[in-house]
Amino acid sequence: ILSNMLMLLLADAGYQPVMRTDLGGNLAVRTAMLNGEVDLYIETVVTALAEYHALPVAALPTTSERAYALAQNLDRENDIVWLDLLPYAETTALVEGEELTTLGIASLDDLALYMIANDSPLAICMDNEFFGSELNGIEALQQLYGFAFEPDKILLMAEDELLAGLESGECDVAATNRLDAAARGYSILEDPLGFFLTSGSAPVMRKTILDQNPELGTVINGLVALLDAETISDLDRQVELGEDGEEESGDEHDAYTVARDFLVENELIEPPVEEPAVDEAAEEGAGSQSTERENPAVEETGTEAPPADATPTEGEGGGETGQTPSPPDSPALTQTNPSAEMLASASAGGGEGDAATASASSPGIAREPGIIIASMTDTEQQLMGTMMVTLLRSAGYPVVDRTASGTSPDLRAMLESGEIDLYPEFTGVALSLYHNIPPSALPTTADGAFSLVKDLDAALNIAWIRKASFDSTYGLAVSPAVAARGLRTLLDLTAAVQADPTALTICVDDDFFNDAELGLASLAELYEMKPSPESIVLLADDEIYRSLRDGTCDVGKISRTDARVGAWQLTVLDDPLGAFPNYSPAPVTRNEVLARYPEMEQRLAALGPLLTPEVITDLNAQIELGQDGEPATGDEASIAQVATTFLCENQLMGDCTVIDNVATTATVMPDGTAAPDVTTEITPVLAMIPITNVTPGEASTLDLLVNEAIAAEEAVAPTAEPVVVSSTEENDESRPADADITISTPATFGVNAREAANATATVVAILPRATTVQAIGRTVDSSWLQILTEDGEVA
Repeated sequence: ILSNMLMLLLADAGYQPVMRTDLGGNLAVRTAMLNGEVDLYIETVVTALAEYHALPVAALPTTSERAYALAQNLDRENDIVWLDLLPYAETTALVEGEELTTLGIASLDDLALYMIANDSPLAICMDNEFFGSELNGIEALQQLYGFAFEPDKILLMAEDELLAGLESGECDVAATNRLDAAARGYSILEDPLGFFLTSGSAPVMRKTILDQNPELGTVINGLVALLDAETISDLDRQVELGEDGEEESGDEHDAYTVARDFLVENELIEPPVEEPAVDEAAEEGAGSQSTERENPAVEETGTEAPPADATPTEGEGGGETGQTPSPPDSPALTQTNPSAEMLASASAGGGEGDAATASASSPGIAREPGIIIASMTDTEQQLMGTMMVTLLRSAGYPVVDRTASGTSPDLRAMLESGEIDLYPEFTGVALSLYHNIPPSALPTTADGAFSLVKDLDAALNIAWIRKASFDSTYGLAVSPAVAARGLRTLLDLTAAVQADPTALTICVDDDFFNDAELGLASLAELYEMKPSPESIVLLADDEIYRSLRDGTCDVGKISRTDARVGAWQLTVLDDPLGAFPNYSPAPVTRNEVLARYPEMEQRLAALGPLLTPEVITDLNAQIELGQDGEPATGDEASIAQVATTFLCENQLMGDCTVIDNVATTATVMPDGTAAPDVTTEITPVLAMIPITNVTPGEASTLDLLVNEAIAAEEAVAPTAEPVVVSSTEENDESRPADADITISTPATFGVNAREAANATATVVAILPRATTVQAIGRTVDSSWLQILTEDGEVA
C-alpha cells in the first residue's frame, strides 16, 4: 500500500517513478540504494540499526523517536536521508487465540505463568525469520520470560499463513505483525519487559536526489503525517478482508485501488480522469495516440511515467525521480558508494577482521615506556585513574602515571595518537563528542549507552573495558524534608508541581536553565511538568548544594555522584523517562595494548561491579569532605590513600601491608630512561627544591624547575624517588634567586597546609578555595609544594 501511495503521489506531481520489485530482501534493497540503483523506499528503524549498522540489541534506544534520531545520524555518512517517521509502529507481537483470551491471559507474563502451571503444551506458529533470529527470536523470548515451548509444538509457516493457523486452532499463539493482527481483531499479548522492539518506519531517500528536488521532502512528509495506526489498520483491512471482514470472500480491494482512493480522498492527488466511451472504429482511427499528459522529466531508461489513474510501472531498471536530468557535474546515479561494497562484503560473510587492519595505527612518536595511564582533572576521574595505576602496578605491570592530564578531547586525541594507553572515559561524552550523536538519539539506559559506544569505537581500534556501576550524570535532588514527603522520582515531582506549581523551590544553574536540549525546559516538556516561573531560582553550583542542605531550596540540579549528595543526605530523584544522558565511566584503551597485555582487561574489569553509586559517592566524600562531612577542615584523605584502601579492602591488590603514608609516582630518570618501579614511604621531611623567579620570555617555569631538580638531585635524601623529568631542554641562563611565584588553590575545594610533606602531619592552616599564596619550594617528586602562609609561616 505504501509503495503504491508513493508511486501515485510522485507521478501526480510530475515525476517519473519506477517501482522495483526484483531486488529481493531488505539487505538487497539497502545495497541497491547505496549503489545508486534505488532512490526511495520505506525502511524500518530497528532493521537499519541492528542489521546495516550492526549495533547490538542492548545498544538500541528504547523509544521510536530516539532510535529514529540515531538512524538519521548514522546514515548521514552514507548520503541517506530519513524523512519523517511514520506515526505508527510496525512491530512483531505475540498474538493469542480465542481460548487463551477466554482464560484471561493478557500478557507474556500471564502466558509464562500459565505454561509453567499447566502440563498441556501450547503450540506456537512463527515464520523462519523469528525462529532463526538469535537477537529477537523465539529463543531470546523464552529466555527473557522464563517459559519454553516443546520443540514439536513450534510450527513454522509462511508469514501470510500465521493468522490462518491461529484461526484454525492449529496453534494457540502466533508471532506475527502487530498491525495485521489488530486489523483482524486478535488479542495481542502485552510485553511488560519490552522484548519486542518498537520498530518505527520512515521513507529513506538518497541525499543527491533530495538535494536536486527539495520539494520531494515536503510532498512525501505530507503523506506520512496522515498515516497513523488506525488509518493503516483500516487500509490493511480493506485489502486483506474487504467489507465483510472475511478473507477471500471476493469483496477485497487491490492495494493500488486502496492507495489511490486514500490519496484522492485526502486531496493529495487529482481524481482519475474518466475517458469518454468511443466505438471500436473511432478507436482504430485514433491509431496509437497517447492520452497521457506530457511529463517534463525524461526517464533515464526511456520508461514513460504512468498517469495518475494507471498502475505504476513494475519492472527492471532504476529510474531517477528527478524532474530534470542531472547536470554534467552531478554524481552519476550509478556511482558506487564505498559503504555499499563494505555492506555487500559483510552480507557475503567476508571481510571480518578487516576493521583492525584498516584502523589507524599509532604513529611512531617518542613516548615513555610501559602502560601510560591518564585521567581528567576532577576528583572522581583522578580517583579512577589512580585506582587503575595502583591496581596494575601492584600486579607487576610497567605503569606510567599521567593522571590529571587534561580534558576528554585532550585524552581522546592522546589515546588515538599513542601518547597514552589507557584512561577512564564517559559513555555519553564519547557518543556525543566523537560520534556526533545528538542528545535526542542517546540510549536511555547505561547498558545501552555502553554497548553502543563500545560497538562504534571497535571500528576505530578503541576498546572499552567493563564500565563502572554508577552514572556520573547530573540530575535533580531534593532536600531531606522534601524526601520525607515521599518524592523519589521525577514523576513524583511532576505530580507535586501539578498539584501546586509554586509549592516547591527549584534551584538550577545558568547552564541548565538555558540548555535547550538537555536543560530544564526539555526536562519539563518530557515530564509534562509546569512549575511556576517564580518557583525557579538561579544559583551557582556550590550554592545549590548548600541551599538544599539548609532547606532554602526544595529541589536542585546536582551531579549524582557528588560527595555532598550522600554526606548531606540529599535524595537524587530517579529518571524513568531518561531525560538525563548516561555518563558511566569505563577504562578505554587501544586494541594493540590489550593484545600486548592480555590479562589487563580482566584485572580492570573487576573494578566495574564494585564501583556502585553509593561506593563512589562515599569515596568522593572521603577525599573532598573527610569524616566530618565538611570541606577543608583537615580530615580529608588523599586520592592515593583512598584508591589504595579501596583496592585492598576489596582484595584487588596482592600486597596491602602498607596503606597509610604511601606515595606512588611514575618516574623517568634525567637521561630519559625508565626508572625502576619504586614505592617510597614519605619521610617526615623531604628535601625542598627552591622555586626561583622567571622573567617573561625565558623558558617555562616547568622547564626551570626540572633543571633545578636535576642540579639538586645529589642533595636529596637517599629514600627520595628519582626526579620527575618532563623536558630535556637545557637552560643555563642565570636567574635571580629571590622567589616570587604565587599559586592558587582550586576553585571548587579548599586545601590543607601541613607542617611537613606527609599526609598525617599536623595541619597548620586551612586554605579556602581560590586562595592565592606564595610558593617557595617543592619535593623532588613534585607531590608536595612548599608555601608561605598569610602569617609568614612555612608549610
